[in-house]
Amino acid sequence: MGFRTAIVLSLAFLAVDGARLAQLGGPRHGVDTQRFITGSDHFTAGTSYQTKEGTYRGYIWLLTLSRRVFGQPEGILVLQWVCGLLSSLLICRLILERTNWTCAVMGTAFFITFPDISQWNNYVLTDSLYISAVAATLFATHRVLRAPSVTRFAALAAGLLFGGLLRPSGWLVIAVTVPFLWFELQGISRRSVLIALVVVAGGITVFVGTSTFRRSFYGEHPDGGLAAGFVIDGYRAADHRMPSPSFTMDGTLISVARYVWEAPGATAGLVGARLVRGVAHVRPYYSWPHNLIIAVMLWPLNLLALAALPAIARDGFSRYLWLMCASHLLLIAVVLIDWDGRFYIHTLPAVLVLAMDGLHRLIDKSSGSPYNHARTEAVI
Repeated sequence: MGFRTAIVLSLAFLAVDGARLAQLGGPRHGVDTQRFITGSDHFTAGTSYQTKEGTYRGYIWLLTLSRRVFGQPEGILVLQWVCGLLSSLLICRLILERTNWTCAVMGTAFFITFPDISQWNNYVLTDSLYISAVAATLFATHRVLRAPSVTRFAALAAGLLFGGLLRPSGWLVIAVTVPFLWFELQGISRRSVLIALVVVAGGITVFVGTSTFRRSFYGEHPDGGLAAGFVIDGYRAADHRMPSPSFTMDGTLISVARYVWEAPGATAGLVGARLVRGVAHVRPYYSWPHNLIIAVMLWPLNLLALAALPAIARDGFSRYLWLMCASHLLLIAVVLIDWDGRFYIHTLPAVLVLAMDGLHRLIDKSSGSPYNHARTEAVI
């Protein structure tokens, strides 16, 4: 990817995000923005974080810096735009290394113009930086798989840590990436399986016992949402009918497990409803133009990603992309879908690369050329 291409993509990104900012009427706050501002006040005063503030400490640190530099929290949009631009360039390069220019242009155009990605660059929320962190992690992991080096491992570790500090779901990415790279780089053997299981089990045990996990997991009241059949946060018309528990649910993991044991069929139906609605992404309360854009842009992308499924058997990075998607979909399945679908939007960098892999596969199949990622190995 040359200098001119980077300039064109940068101008396109600035034009789209500038238009989006004007449409929104300036920087916007979300439901969680006040939590971050209050957390920034606590950090500045040297007092303890309250409720779930500590689970977003990375964003709170950046917000504090923004308030000192720009005098207001909205100044963090500068960093979000810069990271959004860089992640667009990384997505373009990643797709180009795996496919061709046609797919790279199409994929980057989607990443820049899809409104449910670009709008978060203009909100004082974690989502913009988290999407950028996911994109950077994908790029770094791809580089590590191709040619491991200390520098590339360091870049990957920085991306993982950045995502983990931004929001709780970032730790899911770490939990997926570390054992995945262990298997891919060491080879699957009894010894590597045993070591990976011990590390993962130990890490999960330690993490579940931390106050960060307790504030994040229990703060979402997954047991109450499970028994109530919540599908979309704040939209009761989508609730799934669930049987009443035979015991008093106390908000613990044991309580969740006991309810699932009592009502496995109903639980499976609820999880299915959450996943289908989450991936479809349309909402009854969205405007019809918004739903139309989702149907025209996102649905074909999801279908193209399925076309990349056969590559799982021979392409390690494809397996990683699906694991990334699955880790975030697990959050939807266990908790619920948030009002504006941000949990699924976080997976779109991985879905996008899969979709372009799928498109490349279909193009090669129609032209009679063998589908092979190795053809782009020389593009570095």
